[in-house]
Amino acid sequence: MPTAVTNVNKDVKSDISATVGSLGKLKAGEVAIKTEIFSKNLFDKYPNVDKLLTLQTMAATYCQMLNQSSIGDSEKLDRWEKFQEKVLDLQSRAKPTNGGKTKASNPISRLPTDKSVLTLPSEDCIGSRSCPHIFSIAFSPDSSLLAYANRSGDVRIWSLNSNREINRLIGLTSSVSGINFDSKGEALLSQSSEGITYIWDIQTGKPLSVLGDSDHRYSEAVWSRSGDKIILAPLMGTMNLWTRETQTITDFGTVDRSLAISPDGTLVAASQFSRSILLKSTITNEEVLLSPRPNTATEKLIFSDAGDKLLTDDQSGVLRTWNTKTKELLFQTTSPGGSIKDLLFSPDASLIAAISLNGGIWLFDSNGKRLRELTFKYRDGKSSWAKHQGNAWSMSFSPDGKLIAAGSVNGEVVVFDVTTGDIKNYFVGHLEEQIIMVRFSPDGKLVASACFDGTVKVWRIDHGVVGTHVG
Repeated sequence: MPTAVTNVNKDVKSDISATVGSLGKLKAGEVAIKTEIFSKNLFDKYPNVDKLLTLQTMAATYCQMLNQSSIGDSEKLDRWEKFQEKVLDLQSRAKPTNGGKTKASNPISRLPTDKSVLTLPSEDCIGSRSCPHIFSIAFSPDSSLLAYANRSGDVRIWSLNSNREINRLIGLTSSVSGINFDSKGEALLSQSSEGITYIWDIQTGKPLSVLGDSDHRYSEAVWSRSGDKIILAPLMGTMNLWTRETQTITDFGTVDRSLAISPDGTLVAASQFSRSILLKSTITNEEVLLSPRPNTATEKLIFSDAGDKLLTDDQSGVLRTWNTKTKELLFQTTSPGGSIKDLLFSPDASLIAAISLNGGIWLFDSNGKRLRELTFKYRDGKSSWAKHQGNAWSMSFSPDGKLIAAGSVNGEVVVFDVTTGDIKNYFVGHLEEQIIMVRFSPDGKLVASACFDGTVKVWRIDHGVVGTHVG
């Protein structure tokens, strides 16, 4: 669930609260159009406001209001879906401001600095700026396939060996917020904003299983790396455990903001309304509330690859690591820059990387000691986040843990050496828009980046300019 950011001024926050209060009185069918009207009024009143931060704050405030309301869960979910769909549309149209005037941007089919080996969906799409925003990308375990999903409901699978589309998953009618391959690369999990989770056969493009329906919709789905279990969470209420072997769904405790499942599928972690963190076995159903309880709500839950550690963060940027076997708190530290945008364990859990809301990428060792900051050499950006030049948004460790690939708010993709902090590769090819997601291929040879310009680009990490600013 979204959380409010802290750097919009007091007057704007006050008006956001009043706006959300007005939305709270509306039925689901009225929410979308009123959200657009109220947002336009806010932007007209505050022409220099950061629109993306304002929309994020609106989303967090509205979610909190829904959580605290007494209306039924189905109606809450309906209202949230209508609101979220409109906010995504408004975010896609948000442009940078300069004295209240929108900056013009020229349609460019390909930048001269673009060293990508593949661009999806096409160069024509880039030039016309008609690409739907892509929200998720995933490599198959053998690095031969790349899947991407966009706000129009398209899920496409490309062969990286032949550079061609091999399948398109048909039937989704709303934006797809998350995709993931199973451990064999034979099936793909997709989550849609309508609250239904699909498991697709890669070869046929047909759904193997459909989890959820119009009466039972899920806001989040997390697949174990082994591929045999999925944890599903509704917007409000009890999470469910789906087991591939039995094709059954069972109740599995409550969840508030986030959840995670260990790579082997034996443990589930969930944050609760009480701010407690629940750790539960999928084998024995034994559950423990980790102690001490965080002071603020937990945002992210990350298992180590071995499943023996759990990494969490809260709204104030406090990082904690727990031993999942002894349930012991191993360390607690605070990340510079406040709230965390992205959080990762290295493959061997010897390093932790955190992107702070107001800072760069910070590295910590396994004992919570701060090691160094990874900083961008940035170009000027044209996105609505341009004043945050150099800030990362998404990142990915290489399989050997020696490199981190990160995408910035200005369309840069940078590969860092985690030991020295040096920039190994610097890629500029996206149209100076926010990079939504960056992923290393499992063989460590490729990096894929999904951008708000509506494209996915694939880069070889031996290409690009090493240690030098480009663009």
